Amino acid sequence: MAAFRFRFQRVLRVREIEEHVALGRYAEAAGAARAAEQRAQAQSQARTAQQAELTRLLATGALAPRSVIAAHVALDQAQARLLQAHERSRTLSYQAQQLRAPWEDLRRARRGLEALRTKHQAAYATEVERSDGELLDEIASERSRRMESWASQRGKWTQGGTS
Repeated sequence: MAAFRFRFQRVLRVREIEEHVALGRYAEAAGAARAAEQRAQAQSQARTAQQAELTRLLATGALAPRSVIAAHVALDQAQARLLQAHERSRTLSYQAQQLRAPWEDLRRARRGLEALRTKHQAAYATEVERSDGELLDEIASERSRRMESWASQRGKWTQGGTS
């Protein structure tokens, strides 16, 4: 019997490549989203530290009014940067999720083809076993016929020799 050959092997290979490319795109977008989130967290911590420092300086009364205004302006700018960083992080996260859906669809398609291949392999193995069993049965039947034929020939030779 011929070796197993999956008819859709080329299609499966194309699906694997497409899935790999889609996974790469998703992973790249997810990495960019994580990096943006980390930058937003760092800016949040920096803004919190600036605010704490301004509060400490105000409590000591060591700042001139002009410096207080400049510190508040700097704090407002830090808040604006923080909001932009959070918005960028959300945008990148959304874009990553948009790339995840095609990857999951391609993964499901590939798994479906792999399940089909597995099913065909099992059917092929069953057919090979059935074919091998038929061949063994045929060999055993032929051997049995030959043994009977030899036994009957031997009996004739034995009977012919004693007469």
